[in-house]
Amino acid sequence: MPTIYHYCDANALLSIVKNKKLWLSSTTKMNDVKEGSVVETALRYRLSRPMDKLTLEEIDPYIKVVKDEIYACCFSSEGDSTVQWMSYADSGKGFAIGFDTGRLLSQYPDSSSIETFESYFKDNTKKLRETNKIKLSPVIYFTDKNRSKIMQLISNLLKKIGATEDENELHYYTIAQTTAWFDSITKDAGFSHEVEYRLTHTPEGLTLAQMIDTSNYEPLRASDLDPLLWRASRYGLAPYYEFCFPPDAIKEILIGPRNPDHPNVSAQHLVKQFCVRNEIPHAHVQNSKSPYRG
Repeated sequence: MPTIYHYCDANALLSIVKNKKLWLSSTTKMNDVKEGSVVETALRYRLSRPMDKLTLEEIDPYIKVVKDEIYACCFSSEGDSTVQWMSYADSGKGFAIGFDTGRLLSQYPDSSSIETFESYFKDNTKKLRETNKIKLSPVIYFTDKNRSKIMQLISNLLKKIGATEDENELHYYTIAQTTAWFDSITKDAGFSHEVEYRLTHTPEGLTLAQMIDTSNYEPLRASDLDPLLWRASRYGLAPYYEFCFPPDAIKEILIGPRNPDHPNVSAQHLVKQFCVRNEIPHAHVQNSKSPYRG
């Protein structure tokens, strides 16, 4: 896998470097208004056809419970992207932190990385849908080709419906879980320029009884990353988990093109000194070469 970059403002840089933690936030609180729903929308359109054995009313409770329980942190394989600076690094005033993907996951032995798009479309999706696992993977952009592949996979699951009621409940859960997982790593094709990677986590799955018991107000999920924390965001209260990484996971830090210290050569030295004092003396520090000046 390539080095992946997390674009952020100065406050986030200080927190990430000092604490050696990333925040995996609910995918329902991200910047794309269609975030977490492009595959679900396609499934709902598919189920509107009378030929399907499964109805929207039957699967709706499962989708609603599963979809809100996926958490992610976003990266790009582009290390000095003007668009990324503008969108995610305080309009170019922030930083980009380059991570070694192998070291990033090293403290979580059950984690996995998915390196190719084709890995998503294998017949057996059980491994992709495993809960309480941490996965690093490239984002799928919802082009016509990728839409067709995802919906074919879900169609194969739909064909299994029609047995006993208990078996059907399990199929409903599998379809909802598969839909939610693909939605967590799928974005509208208009964002393809981001070349995004995501670190995702789904807490331990619910029992079928818990899923349909809406009167249960106790926490329904358990996570290897517990406790679940909360922060204020521009999209309201955002739940998140803290993801720890070793100091050597950080390979480099880029200073944004509109960062107040960018024209100052000594700024690189100051950032380097900050890195040394926070156990990452190996990190390479450099100024962005982007022409963006706002």
